[in-house]
Amino acid sequence: MAVAAVATALAVALRVWVQVVGPLPGERWALAEFPPWPPRTGVVGELVVFFDLLGRPLFAAAGLAIAVWLLLRASRRRDAVLIVAASAGVAVNAVLKVVSGTTPLWAESHADPGLNYPSGHTVHIVVFAGALAVMAHRQGRRDLVFLALIPIVLTGPTRVLNGAHLISDVIAGYLIGVAWLALVVVLVGRGARRELRRWPPRSHST
Repeated sequence: MAVAAVATALAVALRVWVQVVGPLPGERWALAEFPPWPPRTGVVGELVVFFDLLGRPLFAAAGLAIAVWLLLRASRRRDAVLIVAASAGVAVNAVLKVVSGTTPLWAESHADPGLNYPSGHTVHIVVFAGALAVMAHRQGRRDLVFLALIPIVLTGPTRVLNGAHLISDVIAGYLIGVAWLALVVVLVGRGARRELRRWPPRSHST
């Protein structure tokens, strides 16, 4: 819970900073260096496209399909709940975008700015791949934990390279994603412990 509280507080503090003080160091440079058009080419361009697709609804649907499959297996239902609850962080982030509003630098540099803070793609990958990493860690699969961390690390930078977000947007996305995932892990863990305390059922003598 402490992790969730600290990460949320940092995301709020960062939003206040960019509103009151101004852009983070390097944000104006990145905005000018990596415009959304023309698109990136080569390996960087392929990475940008790949991680952009990972944040699309189709990928989210695939993640929920995995959760349903786990739900059908009684021994994996806690994992299913973890994935679904973690993925709900995307909806939470959508609300935070509305509450936060457009940051000054983004509004200044875009004719039709939209809502940019925090980065939805980053939050989505953190909560979903993070949930998979938690599951892998519980089973002692360090190799799968490492594989799950790769998209988490790369998603934020590719959103900046794509011209889709500011550096502060993706930092906030990481913070909100970590906060939500930490909260879900704690709550799901508590629920699992309550289930264990109720199991096995008490036998009644006749």
